[in-house]
Amino acid sequence: MKLLYDYRIFSLQSYGGISRYFYELVKEILELKKQEIEILLFEGLYVSKFDFKEIKSELKNYYGFRHPYIYKTKHFFIFLNEILFKIYLLRNKKSFKYSEVIYHPTYYSPKIRKIAENGKIIITVFDMIAEKFPEYFPNSRKVLQDKKESIESADSIICISESTKNDLLDFYNIDEKKIHVVYLASGLSNNYSQRAEVLKQNKIHDDKRDFILYVGERYEYKNFIFLLKTYFEEKLYIDFDLVCFGGKTFNNYEQKYIDNNKLNKNVKFISGNDSDLINLYKNARCLVYPSKYEGFGIPIIEAMSLCCPVIASNSSSIPEVAGNAALLFNPLDRNDLLNNLSSILYDNRLRQKLIIEGMQQSKKFSWKKTAIETLDIYKNLF
Repeated sequence: MKLLYDYRIFSLQSYGGISRYFYELVKEILELKKQEIEILLFEGLYVSKFDFKEIKSELKNYYGFRHPYIYKTKHFFIFLNEILFKIYLLRNKKSFKYSEVIYHPTYYSPKIRKIAENGKIIITVFDMIAEKFPEYFPNSRKVLQDKKESIESADSIICISESTKNDLLDFYNIDEKKIHVVYLASGLSNNYSQRAEVLKQNKIHDDKRDFILYVGERYEYKNFIFLLKTYFEEKLYIDFDLVCFGGKTFNNYEQKYIDNNKLNKNVKFISGNDSDLINLYKNARCLVYPSKYEGFGIPIIEAMSLCCPVIASNSSSIPEVAGNAALLFNPLDRNDLLNNLSSILYDNRLRQKLIIEGMQQSKKFSWKKTAIETLDIYKNLF
C-alpha cells in the first residue's frame, strides 16, 4: 500500500489539532505496518512544530524543511510549495504508478483530483464551523469552495465524530456509505513521565496560586470572552488565576478588558511546547472548554488523560467525547457555567470523582486506534 500526504496544513499551522492529527497518524501507521506500507510525505517548506525528524529515516520519500515565520509571506510559501510538490510528484512517478496511491491531503484543495490522477482520494472533515457560523468567517468563501470540491472529489470521507458526520450530511449531498467516523486522541500522557517537573523549572505559573486552565485558540465561536467575563463578574480572581495556553496572544479587545478590570496579574497567556502543556494540565484546578462548536475537542481528552477535571459546554461533539466524565453546561448560560465552576473548584470529592472517570474515558481514545481504523478504510478503497 502506498500513501501520499502533502504539505498543506504544515505550511499553514504552526501548532494545532489538524497538524497533530496527521503527525500522529503517520507515526502510528509506520509503527503498525512498517513493511507493508510505503509513505510519501511532502511536508514542504513548513512552519509546523510537528516535524518528522524522529522517523525521517523510515520515510523513503520524505521532503521537508522548516522555515521561520515571516510576516505576510503565507501566500508566497503556499505558491512555492505548489511548485515544489509538482516536482516531488514527478520525481516519484518514475518509481510507481499513481493509480496505486491513496492520496490523503492534509487540507482542502480544488486540485486534489488532478494530483491523484487515477488513484484514490480520502478526505478528513474536521468540523463544519464555517458552514454553521458564517457570521464568524466573512472571508471564508474560498476555503468553503475548496472544501466542497475536495469532498466531492473524495472516494471516501473520514469524520472525527458522529456530530461532524451528521453536520456534513446536513450541508452536503453525500452518500452516507462513503463516510466513516474515526475519533482523535491525545498523545500527551505518553510523554509525561519523561518530562515531569517542567512547570516548576520553567516557572510558567506561580505555584502558590490555583488556576483555571483554558487551552487553544480564542476565536469567537470558542466562547472565551464568555468565560473571561464570568471569571471577572463573579470575582473568581480572588481565589484563582485564569491561564490561557496556546493560540495567539490576547487581541486588542481581550487585552483592553483585562486592563480595564485590573486582571493583568490574574489572567495570563502562555505559549509553550507539549511539556509545558502537560504540566499545566497536571497542576490546573480544572480545564474549562466553553466552545459553542467543536468537531472533536482534543483538549478534553488531553486533560482527562492527565488527571485534570473538565468543565465543558454541552454543544456539538463535546458530550460525545466527554461522556459522563465531565461537567457540562449551556455555553450561553452564565449561571450554568458558574454553578459548575463552583462545584468543581471547591468540592474536592467531586474533583476526585471526575478525575477517576476522566482517566477511564480517555482510555477509549488512542492514536493507535485512530491509525488502525484509518488503515482499514484505506484497504477498502481498492
